[in-house]
Amino acid sequence: MPELPELLLFERNISSWCKGKTFSPKNAYSAEAEGSSPVRDAVRSDPFLVYTVLASVRGKEFRLDLRANHGDKVLHILFTHGLVGQWKTYEGEFDESLFTKWRFRMGADQGGGIVFVDQMRMGRFKIGDFSGKRGPCPVAEPVQFKANILENLGRTLFSKQIYQIMLDQTFFNG
Repeated sequence: MPELPELLLFERNISSWCKGKTFSPKNAYSAEAEGSSPVRDAVRSDPFLVYTVLASVRGKEFRLDLRANHGDKVLHILFTHGLVGQWKTYEGEFDESLFTKWRFRMGADQGGGIVFVDQMRMGRFKIGDFSGKRGPCPVAEPVQFKANILENLGRTLFSKQIYQIMLDQTFFNG
């Protein structure tokens, strides 16, 4: 399962690659959706005739923000990566032989695209925002992260072994 450093790297690479590029619904695909897919259907609906893509990370949560070029509509797609899921970019035409177990991809109108590759097919995606059940991100929200720990030091959880405490995502998100 990708941890916070890998997700931050995915975020930086995708946001950098997508900067200045536009996407259109005809180039959004999901490998797991033969018929109707809520994510694909939302991306292919108006007002997402042309949109831009920005990646965001909050702890272990990874989100793509699709912003319609006309209006202020934003679609959030939240991803979990399973054990080995990762993001890749490609130039030119999509070559499925390079990405044998892809789960989600979006091609840019200018050519190339981004693809979520998951060899074990354990990763998932859905329309939604970051979960309120996880604690603050230690990288993006360090002050809130520290305050959350200090405010809860009296809880019984913090009397356990450190490896048990660090598994609790309400305090250690990422």
